[in-house]
Parts: sequence; C-alpha cells; structure tokens
Amino acid sequence: MRAALSGRGAAERTAYFDNPGLQATEEIARVVPPENCVTILAYAGPDAAEYYRARFRYLLYPRRVVLATDSAAESENCDYLAVFRDSAQNLRQSPYQGSWDQEGLKQRLALSRRLAASDFVDIFQLP
Repeated sequence: MRAALSGRGAAERTAYFDNPGLQATEEIARVVPPENCVTILAYAGPDAAEYYRARFRYLLYPRRVVLATDSAAESENCDYLAVFRDSAQNLRQSPYQGSWDQEGLKQRLALSRRLAASDFVDIFQLP
C-alpha cells in the first residue's frame, strides 16, 4: 500500500481508491451546473451502490444527486441524467442485482441531448 501511494498527491491517492467514482463525478461536475439536479442510474452492485450514493452526493455538492439502480427510475425532477457503469472488478465482487433494460433506456434517452460520454459515465440533458 505504501509503495502504491508513495509520492502521489492527495488527488492521485483519492483516484487510486475511488476509481471509477472519481472519474464519473469529475465528468458530471464538468457539465452539470452546481445549482442543478442530476439523477444517476448506476449499474453497480448493492454494496457499491450504497457507497456511490454517499460519495456522489459528497463529491457533487451543491448539486442535488439522486442515485438509482433501476434503469427505468424516474428522473426526480432533474434536468440531467447520468448513466454510470461500475468497473468490472467491482462488479465481480458485488454483482449487479437491480433492474436494467438497456433497450428501454436507449429509447427513453432518444430525445435527450448527450453532453458527455466516457468509459464509466454518459451524461444527458433531458428534454
């Protein structure tokens, strides 16, 4: 552990432990204004989802953050929606157990404007 963290700054140490959550929140913070709300649909196992729920709220403050593991979850009166996918390593440790309909999600977001896309998160502005 010391060898892995030696010589790294605070941001690098956080990224080492909080990846992919940190990458996702950086992308979301870049495109969702602070005064807005974002619904995050998380393809993550139950243990990870609880962690991300708290972590995303903290890292994205002052934005209002709603996290759900159901791809059909309502957007809670938010103007932005993010689709977050946990890492394969995390999913092996805590497999996804929610309700996820990729085709239904694709149809739902067809009229939305995609603002950003990365390995872990796609961010949309809802119509």
